Amino acid sequence: MDRSSLSAAILRFLRQQRGAAAAEFAIWAVILAPVIANVADVALYAYDKMQVANAAQAGVQAGYAAWASCTSAASTSQCLGFSTAVSNAITHSSLIGGISGSISQGTASGTEQYYCASVSTGQLTANGTSAACSTGASAGYYYPLKVTFTYKPIVRGATITSLFNTTISQESWIRLQ
Repeated sequence: MDRSSLSAAILRFLRQQRGAAAAEFAIWAVILAPVIANVADVALYAYDKMQVANAAQAGVQAGYAAWASCTSAASTSQCLGFSTAVSNAITHSSLIGGISGSISQGTASGTEQYYCASVSTGQLTANGTSAACSTGASAGYYYPLKVTFTYKPIVRGATITSLFNTTISQESWIRLQ
């Protein structure tokens, strides 16, 4: 094969359009697949975060309703059905049903007791058994509720959510008095 026929063969090959769409698709697929996976994973993380917040809200509402029906109870442990109502509301919330994993409810931030609210920050600080705050204001009797969920990224280590904290938690408070 001489040089001119080789050049002509190469030029014919380069002008061919057959298979060009498949080659372009392969190039774009390699570029777009990680982008699409990251978008989907971030969206699922945000959705699960909203589900956990909804579960905490449902638990607080159920706890408040259960507490309101316990007129003579001095603590949530004496209020029959309080823990069951809170737990059922968290695990059977309409959004929680779609989460695969375990949801746990607890009082990791403290137990029911008197708390004083800071006027400047709005934060609650434990005040033990005293119903009076150091500022002279009345302390509120609160039950802290914390809902946690462990998020699992679509492809561990390959998407940006692998850099996020995998434990999603939401803390809510029930004011009992």
